[in-house]
Amino acid sequence: MVKNLLSILVAYFHTESTYFIVDRLSAVMALIVGTVGSTIAVYSTRYMEEGEDLNRENRFLSVIFLFLGAMNALVFSDNLEWIFFFYECTTFTSYYLIGYRRDELSIRNSLLALWMNQIGGIAILLSAISSAYIHGTILVQELIKTGALLPISLIVIGAMVKSAQVPFQSWLLGAMVAPTPVSALLHSSTMVKIGPYLVFRVSDVMDGTTLGSVVALAGAFTFTSALVMALSQIEFKRLLAYSTIASLGAMILCGGIGTPLAITAGITLLVFHAVSKAFLFLEAGISEKEFHAKTLEELFGLITKGPITAWMITFGAIAMALPPFGMFIGKWILIQAAVISKQYPTLFLLVFGSAVSVIVYMKLIGRVLAGRETERPRKSESLSPTYLITTLVCVIAIAILTLFYTSFANSVIEKVTEDIIHKSLIESGIREKGLGLILNAGRIDSWQLLLLFSLAFALPILGYFHTWRKADLVYEYTCGEPIEPNLGAYYFLDKLNDEHLSRIFNPIASVFLLLILLMGVL
Repeated sequence: MVKNLLSILVAYFHTESTYFIVDRLSAVMALIVGTVGSTIAVYSTRYMEEGEDLNRENRFLSVIFLFLGAMNALVFSDNLEWIFFFYECTTFTSYYLIGYRRDELSIRNSLLALWMNQIGGIAILLSAISSAYIHGTILVQELIKTGALLPISLIVIGAMVKSAQVPFQSWLLGAMVAPTPVSALLHSSTMVKIGPYLVFRVSDVMDGTTLGSVVALAGAFTFTSALVMALSQIEFKRLLAYSTIASLGAMILCGGIGTPLAITAGITLLVFHAVSKAFLFLEAGISEKEFHAKTLEELFGLITKGPITAWMITFGAIAMALPPFGMFIGKWILIQAAVISKQYPTLFLLVFGSAVSVIVYMKLIGRVLAGRETERPRKSESLSPTYLITTLVCVIAIAILTLFYTSFANSVIEKVTEDIIHKSLIESGIREKGLGLILNAGRIDSWQLLLLFSLAFALPILGYFHTWRKADLVYEYTCGEPIEPNLGAYYFLDKLNDEHLSRIFNPIASVFLLLILLMGVL
């Protein structure tokens, strides 16, 4: 069905215009922006009624739709001038949305996002100028045919800025002061996805080049470093922000490798991340508005106060980290692509970062499902129908994409990959066996997929009915006096503080940016 819908979109809107291109990659991006973005917009109508300035709600929603329109226009643009124009449109609309609350912190962070994204805009503009002056074209498809690396490297730098890759992560972290629907839009389906999208567009040129290897290594470095910094996060939304930066790094890594298998992994990550991360941000907004919980410590025992929200958060975290969900499968395919391409430093960072990501999300699950018998009221949770409908849409989308991933991969992702590499695939590397998945590196049988999928649904339910045994904790030299147990998560605040680590990681990442530019010049 999805394959037919994409074919209809491409056939109906296909054009030879020198301004726009419609292919399966742009159609998939438009579907992501339209469906996930619209879901977030509907969710925001309820969110803005609780503690926000209702006199400005219409203006807020109008800017959101302007933002989504600019994103749709950008993904259909083939002309570098238009890409630059719509790139800047997303920058200015995000500036307004981040500073929506008009307090000092919001204004400061919106200005940070504005000037930092201008670096990426300048890179796109320089790409258009160099392409026109040296190669006589400003069309991306024509530029790809020339194999020119300087304009390509500048496009990649612009993409890395927009996707908040290290050392540009601070603007996206600052966006957390905005209303949660803004965070969901920026982090999931729209703005930051410009980065991987642009890298995928030019990945065919980078396949097998030194530039591609450097881009892959830069993406892998961001993937690992962002997850390491996420370990020290106490705020729920900042933890999600760092994991978003890491996931975008993995997608850019896929584009840097540029092989069909790597692009397949990248599109898988792109689709599943859009839905899963939007879902988690929507739940972050619900926990903030309904339970006044913004930090992981405030989420402690949420299963006892809001079992529905706790179930949703747990399911979303599992979907981001564990099999059989698409984020796990995408990284599994990516590891195989890195091995085949002999990208060993990249492979090491990818494997290490993947292990850290499990720790990050298991810490979140542990806080949500924690609780003691005395804290368990055993009463139902009442949520707004708007909240329930929008989040259930995400759950259903994740479930369908997971259960029918192999069909989706062979009917849609394979066709998108063909459009990116500009040739037909002999084999996508993904083979079906019922609902199961077969790769050269391993397999997931249908029964295993269904079992793991069922456990993901059942774990939060088991957490709700589990209670701590009645027992007192005592320490030595307290004469048997009971001590309140401290079951708080370990946050690595001293050793892995993100402010300290960024002073180490940012200079290293800056070297990668200089190397990308140098590879383009040479």
